[in-house]
Amino acid sequence: MLSIRKTKTASGSTSVQIVYFKNRKVVVVKHIGSGSSNQEVELLIRKAKSWIEEKSFQTELFPEELKEEGTIKNYQFKDLTHHFAYKILERTALQ
Repeated sequence: MLSIRKTKTASGSTSVQIVYFKNRKVVVVKHIGSGSSNQEVELLIRKAKSWIEEKSFQTELFPEELKEEGTIKNYQFKDLTHHFAYKILERTALQ
């Protein structure tokens, strides 16, 4: 699974890399670039995310578009039931 890593360079800028872990070691797949400001680093992170989606077909688990839509404020609590879990546990106990 590919991840995005930010590291500080000797010059003080932030490097953005696409990496994966193998045998507890970091393997750098692609160096996206280095940025000295937060805006530059955010741009590089967006580029890294799009590269990951394009090359590995690995989509983000929690994309930015869904974060706004998926807030708890947008949902209404209807009812709570544990009927399914109760039935499964009951059948397991009776076996």
